[in-house]
Amino acid sequence: MLERESRRSLRENVVALSGHFFHNVGVGRRLAPHAVDLRSKLTLVALASALQVKQRTPWRRATVPVDVSIGGVVRRVHVGALTDLEVMVEVLDRGEYDELPCADAEVIVDLGAHVGLATLRLLAANPSAHVIAVEPDPFLIDQLRANVSGLPVTVVHAAIAEQPGERTLYRSDTFSWANSLECVMPVQVPVSVRAMTFDELLDSCSCAHVDLLKVDIEGAEWSLFSRGLPARAQSVIGEVHARGGREPHELVDLLTAHGLTVEIGRASPKELTFRASRSARPTPPLLADSAPRQAFAKGS
Repeated sequence: MLERESRRSLRENVVALSGHFFHNVGVGRRLAPHAVDLRSKLTLVALASALQVKQRTPWRRATVPVDVSIGGVVRRVHVGALTDLEVMVEVLDRGEYDELPCADAEVIVDLGAHVGLATLRLLAANPSAHVIAVEPDPFLIDQLRANVSGLPVTVVHAAIAEQPGERTLYRSDTFSWANSLECVMPVQVPVSVRAMTFDELLDSCSCAHVDLLKVDIEGAEWSLFSRGLPARAQSVIGEVHARGGREPHELVDLLTAHGLTVEIGRASPKELTFRASRSARPTPPLLADSAPRQAFAKGS
């Protein structure tokens, strides 16, 4: 009896591992057409194929450089985890940031910048913009900085929350797309991070207004949008996640009730993508210490 159960368990594990392997290989093959040279194509496929082994080694956080076309602009990016590749699929293959709620943005704020792939896509669509890229994960921040190096991007290492101070971020190497101020997966481990309010973030960068706000902050959007779109923001694109028994469409309804024009992209009971904008641009408040765009404060 025990031997039969053992064989069945082994078969199930083999089937599961095979499924993960073929999924990963499929991710690599979907990304290969976006690489601009043979080396990068082969690197993406090889990395995806080796991820199951790599994540069990001391080199699980190691990255490799690949040259890809992002919005028609060739960029060298450093990727190393399955989540990096899955986000790349969203940005490059699914085109989740191809249709933006505003044109010719000068100031963009990317909340939940991860390793900077969406940041690069937004910058490709708005080449004269300055981007404030905000990411709380201490294990991703150096990768983010490397991927946006030399570009008009201010990197801020912090979480966005209702109150400033120290907060606990629940993170995972394997599923970093789900990093959150709430524990939503058993594999997540807690780390202490700095938290800022949205207004504190803008003040620290001498930012009087935001043309485009990108939000992918795994549940923290509920507090950010509790009173509608923040006053200094003109438009927003991103994701809403189900939290605390609340479904994503409830937050979309709240934004609509506050006068925003909202369009929904892909949707499920757990999350949806959306873009929204005001009917008229708000008058930017004057800041006593306001500075030219090129003088944005550097993030820590």
